[in-house]
Amino acid sequence: MASYDDEGYAFPPQQTPSYLSLSQFITLCNQGLEEHEKLNRKAAEGIALSGVLDKFSGIDGSVTLDLKGRLQIAPEAVVPLQRVEKVDLEKYHQVHGDQDILNVRVRPARTVDSDDGERKYMGWHAKLTDEEARLGVTRWWSKPYREDITNMPFLATINGFVVYSGVIRDIEKTMLGLVAFDVCTDEADAELGEQVRHIRESFLYKRVDSPRGGNIAYL
Repeated sequence: MASYDDEGYAFPPQQTPSYLSLSQFITLCNQGLEEHEKLNRKAAEGIALSGVLDKFSGIDGSVTLDLKGRLQIAPEAVVPLQRVEKVDLEKYHQVHGDQDILNVRVRPARTVDSDDGERKYMGWHAKLTDEEARLGVTRWWSKPYREDITNMPFLATINGFVVYSGVIRDIEKTMLGLVAFDVCTDEADAELGEQVRHIRESFLYKRVDSPRGGNIAYL
């Protein structure tokens, strides 16, 4: 049967955009990947619910809900996500030295009742303001077992996608055994600006492999 837009109508009805189910999205994203690189359902949900797809693909509204409340994803967002540059950490350290990078693994932003009176959201989303994102990813974490975190690069990732970067000045404050990191993100900072710029250019909106286990890792 011929389509209405083939019959000469000046203003034919618009076609409904086609979307991928979450399972179809996972299947497409995993094509050609090594087993350890493949997305599972939890990782795919994290990417979809955090705005990572919109941010990394440049396609607004790439994730929606169908009438039954299930995630559906614009197929045009798959290829840009697959093309996101992956940083080779071994080569990076060979060139730039052996200083570790503190990596906090965050989840899609959720509204929280914050005990510190400042934080509205826990985690990260592309729609957060800079200040909301800062508070959402820099607190509250288990106290690092390392003592040498001053001036250490800081990355927040969602399933390996780097969504926030900076340099740790120090531990800002503690609460019930948990810590908030004071992270500099200002490239104009007299002391840390050059390092902030380098970390941003090297990692932000790229991908990294992060060791399994725990909410904090050292890369």
